[in-house]
Amino acid sequence: MVKNACVEEASEVPSSSSQSPDDSEASCVDTNRFLIVSYNRGTLGQTGTGHFSPIAAYDEASDQVLILDVARFKYGPHWVPLPLLFDAMLPCDPDTNQSRGYVLLSYQKKPDCCQHPLPQSILFRSEMSQYPVRQQYQRFLSTRNTTRNSSSITLEEVLKFWSQNGNDLDRVWDMIAPQLLPIDLNGKKCVDGLLSLIHSLTNTPDQHVKSKHCHEPQNCDLVGISCRQSFNRMVRARPLDAIYVIYLASLSSKERRQAVQRSLDEAGIRDYSCAALKQLFAEAELVRLAIDYSHANADGPENTVQNGDCDKCKK
Repeated sequence: MVKNACVEEASEVPSSSSQSPDDSEASCVDTNRFLIVSYNRGTLGQTGTGHFSPIAAYDEASDQVLILDVARFKYGPHWVPLPLLFDAMLPCDPDTNQSRGYVLLSYQKKPDCCQHPLPQSILFRSEMSQYPVRQQYQRFLSTRNTTRNSSSITLEEVLKFWSQNGNDLDRVWDMIAPQLLPIDLNGKKCVDGLLSLIHSLTNTPDQHVKSKHCHEPQNCDLVGISCRQSFNRMVRARPLDAIYVIYLASLSSKERRQAVQRSLDEAGIRDYSCAALKQLFAEAELVRLAIDYSHANADGPENTVQNGDCDKCKK
């Protein structure tokens, strides 16, 4: 089962004899399967009890499996002897009074022309517990758009809403939360590159909104880092970074590109990463989807960002 978890034979792909070769190729789907194991951490000599994680690989020579621990702040990816993992699945789960085990998850991968994948976030995540705050912001946007007609919302308006008229920036963390720090070097470089771009786009030294939880003024003004102790394992994003992404999320796709390009031009920024810019638009799109989802009559998602969303990348 471990060796075959992610292997799909060609004979298992559904087909129809009535289809022409072109139709068959166009409608062909590729089923992908993933093995998720439920095991007792104690059997592996780890802290904790019941846990779920996916299996990424199997090494036949050593008879070991690679576990991608979902609690990566505790344990990174690690190899475990297959017999030991089997033993870890045997202990009884107190919630079901049955032994643990595994589950196969699968999805049908359609041709590239039919796919509309969501972008991946590397800075922020939206939690269900933050649903009421996103609803509150959605109502703010609806009211604002009604009173201001067709004018685009400004960064100053969004900043004023989330800082409670300049009193506290930390309120933004009630809507979105920083992601966990990547464990690989490339992932950390991507985060650093994106944060560096946002810092350049939000260079506003004349603003001095403080975080009420901070004790070091040099780190806690508008361009400083929030002093939350829980951020030790999180992406070191400033409150303003989150507010700027929310601001972009409050605009249409076209308005986002225009706003960012305008900021780049005003700051005289010519040397920037297209990959970081593309990821910035992806972050905004994901926040927009979270905001829309919190609204009872949310519209369908817009097209996800595409390469070339800045003037430089179109060349």
